[in-house]
Amino acid sequence: MLARCPRARQGADYATEAYGKPWDFADNLAGIDQWGNKPEYVQNRKVENGILSMDVTEDPWFIWGDMWGQVDTAQRKVAIDLDRFPILEMKVRQSVPSAEWNVYGRVGKSDSLLLYKWQVTGTGWQRLRVDLRKQAHWKGVLSAFRIDPTRGVTAHVEMAWVRLIAATTLEHGHVETIGRPNGVPASITLTAPDPPLPTGAVSVLHCAVQDAAGKPVAGQPITVALKNGSGGELQQTGQRSLALGPQTRTGLTDEGGSLEVKYSPVTSRAIRRIHWSPAPRLPTSSPRPSRSRSSPARRTISSSRRRGRSRRTWPKCRYSSLRRLRTSMTIP
Repeated sequence: MLARCPRARQGADYATEAYGKPWDFADNLAGIDQWGNKPEYVQNRKVENGILSMDVTEDPWFIWGDMWGQVDTAQRKVAIDLDRFPILEMKVRQSVPSAEWNVYGRVGKSDSLLLYKWQVTGTGWQRLRVDLRKQAHWKGVLSAFRIDPTRGVTAHVEMAWVRLIAATTLEHGHVETIGRPNGVPASITLTAPDPPLPTGAVSVLHCAVQDAAGKPVAGQPITVALKNGSGGELQQTGQRSLALGPQTRTGLTDEGGSLEVKYSPVTSRAIRRIHWSPAPRLPTSSPRPSRSRSSPARRTISSSRRRGRSRRTWPKCRYSSLRRLRTSMTIP
């Protein structure tokens, strides 16, 4: 039994504007003009509960419009202006884990066709989205539009709707995961290298977050940044983090409550101090810590020159609504 799939929401799409209703298979085959390439390539074709289903093999396709200049093949004139309707969206499901899908377009009465192909993975319902201008580099007004639902495989394909929509793809900057911490942070420990660091040397900055009971807090967003005017760069280690710039990285603590980033100076001047901006206290109920830790009201620095590293605990820090921490390192 076929499950009912949500139909395309009403909006500025080509079929609705041109024909008064979308290509959603609510009324049989949504005005498709041609099927191919051979009858055996598309079999058991039917529409049930607003879903088009078919068994396909080798080179299946269907077309809206007159793709090859044949007479009386198109039910309705097709004139898809890609400047107005550049985004192709389809709600589909295929029975194979991976298959190539193709789309073709004919501009006016041109003898050549536009082609875009991509790989579709997964067997569940999914929405495919292609920017025909930016991804496929198409332009012009299409007099025919063809979809190849898989190619070179034998599969069962279902489609809930097809639409070409009027949309603008927005350019945006970095995208980061907000994270879901598994606890409430009470202290943050930064382990940094002892100066001096030679030019080109790479060291690891280690941030550890714990709750009031001393347990690690995983999934905590942390942002580490060098102070403006400082030399050097922050880089990713084996642990993933997002570069917000050469001197700023953000990431989530791992299961051990830790985040590590690489630091590489670009000048011969040593790191002389680590600056932590004043901020409200973090909530904590832990007893007064030992020498290597501090209460929220104090800052303690303990160094072990023989090990060549310093252990600094800074519970008093800048703490945003997303619980991000900002560390600044200065090269005077």
